[in-house]
Amino acid sequence: MPNVSGIELFDFVLEKKIDVELLFITGFADKKMSQLMMRKGAFDVIEKPFEEDLVLGRVKNAKFKLVRRRLEMILLESIAKMLNFKSPSGTALVSDSKRIEYFRALIGLMEVKNRKIS
Repeated sequence: MPNVSGIELFDFVLEKKIDVELLFITGFADKKMSQLMMRKGAFDVIEKPFEEDLVLGRVKNAKFKLVRRRLEMILLESIAKMLNFKSPSGTALVSDSKRIEYFRALIGLMEVKNRKIS
């Protein structure tokens, strides 16, 4: 890439909190650089030369992870709205204690799912 390295681009994406999965394809990867990128959150580092099927498979997996994360956020936002919903008279349809119980259960589920993904 002209005028910017892959690492600089990666740092920019992290700084801007852009919701993507990044795959690095490089001809200059060493073990330390690959480990650094993975620790920072890269989906994968692929060294050249590579097999086309390998890259396509990794892109498919990255897309699946991204779509799943976005759908989970939509689900959580929808549930949060539902739990905060009030009747026409302004009365909460779900008590505060029950709402807290639901949120704790959801957070627990998300933590378990995230451990399985990593």
